[in-house]
Amino acid sequence: MKKGSIHLLRRMGILMIPLVIISVVSALLISHDPMKYYKEGYSCYLQNKLVSGSKDSNYRVLICGDSTAKTDWLPASLSEDTYNFSLGGVSPVEEYYYIRDYLQNNEIPEYIIYSMSISHYMEAGSFWQESVYFHTLDIEDLLDVLVTKRSFRESSLWGDKGLLDIIGYYTYSPVLYGTALVEGTLHDRSKFNIDMYNEVINNKGQYCYNKDKNVEKRIDDSLACSAFTPDPLIDYYFRKTIELCEDNGIRFVYQLSPINASTYSIVSPDVVEQWYDYLDDIRMEYQNANFDGELIIYSDELFSDPTHLSPDGVASFSAEMRERYAYIFDR
Repeated sequence: MKKGSIHLLRRMGILMIPLVIISVVSALLISHDPMKYYKEGYSCYLQNKLVSGSKDSNYRVLICGDSTAKTDWLPASLSEDTYNFSLGGVSPVEEYYYIRDYLQNNEIPEYIIYSMSISHYMEAGSFWQESVYFHTLDIEDLLDVLVTKRSFRESSLWGDKGLLDIIGYYTYSPVLYGTALVEGTLHDRSKFNIDMYNEVINNKGQYCYNKDKNVEKRIDDSLACSAFTPDPLIDYYFRKTIELCEDNGIRFVYQLSPINASTYSIVSPDVVEQWYDYLDDIRMEYQNANFDGELIIYSDELFSDPTHLSPDGVASFSAEMRERYAYIFDR
């Protein structure tokens, strides 16, 4: 090797030393006190991870889905043996792994009620920003998604990310975690995250997003699309989740959460028809599962923001579901 090349490599190595030191410090600080540095949402992911790995959870009914399900299904209004295992921002991809881990470590529930927003079948949600960022999706599972994704090149889940991005997340790269370190240092997030964590525990997994904010905007822009086109990788994992339930003798029930009247007014009839056709195809393939994907419309006043019900809305919806699925909850 030429002397010039050796000299260049040495200079690059020297320049890398500060970056490595910062990454190590970042990893030590955040892993030691994640409640201080991580943003809203981490508490829910942590609590689910602990429930999943507890090895002594024996809930008969699990509610699984995204933030709408996390908000809308209140176990206290359903039954004593119901737990809300939903997470904000998830798509069916990572939700598959979270459900799988729960089943591997705990008693098998009798029912899984699955409630995922229509938009999360078309796009990845917060896969990278939360599940990967918070390290609640194990790196082995992330690599499994990477391998599976090769069969679905049109998937939006991965985008332009690759192996170097994975290394960056799991080594706490300052490029990715610098903002969390700075903001957590300037504005300690511990109290907010701990309060949120305790609320999730007290409500058996349920958490009401934006319940005190009453956001003026009411339209969910994610449904302002001209067609419903499911992402092929997300569709694969949705079906894989149903098969996981079948393999474990779990009765799979799909129930869509409400949307508000303002959002419904901008939803294209084509989107609604294509959504129903999609569920019909799945219903034909998995005839032992129960699917109710019909759009439920609630007034704007029962929402805290464009997608999440207010406490009054939660009470109304949970009571409605308690009656609709009396055969599940009356045990």
